Amino acid sequence: QNEDDLYLSFNYTNTLERYYQILASQICYIHGKAGENSALQIGHSVKPHSATSARPILETAPENLTDGKRELWDEYMNDKFSQSTEWVYDEIDMYWALSFKNAKTNIKNNINFFDKAREIANVSILGHSLSGVDLPYLEEIRKRASKDAIWRVSYFSENDREKHRLTLNELGVHEEFIV
Repeated sequence: QNEDDLYLSFNYTNTLERYYQILASQICYIHGKAGENSALQIGHSVKPHSATSARPILETAPENLTDGKRELWDEYMNDKFSQSTEWVYDEIDMYWALSFKNAKTNIKNNINFFDKAREIANVSILGHSLSGVDLPYLEEIRKRASKDAIWRVSYFSENDREKHRLTLNELGVHEEFIV
């Protein structure tokens, strides 16, 4: 470890500081840090208004119903309605809206950290799935890192290894710079 090293942490805990004696000033807790009176961002990358509602799609009435059958259909549908169930669907939809991890805003709020990454020569990614929700952060690092920066990535299985390689290629990291 060196005092110029930077750490982008997707973990909410003080593990880097506590066990590895990394200075807090070298770490960006991109989704918040536990125990520091900051809001932790726990969630996903699906934009709130583009997420599919938890509420099931209502059945439509069969075509060409007689007035009597239409009335029976309406009674059937009214019997299926439950206000408490509607409230549950509203709460689930609200969770999706509130648990959105807005990478653009997070990058903007931590731009000083990302700017420190200019021309870095080595990027190490440990214990990360390289899932879509976090790729914008890695893209920011890739844009600032040296063109010939070495990217070292840990993996669990050969499938993960291949997936990570493809993901980094899609981010614009050339094959010869991936370890």
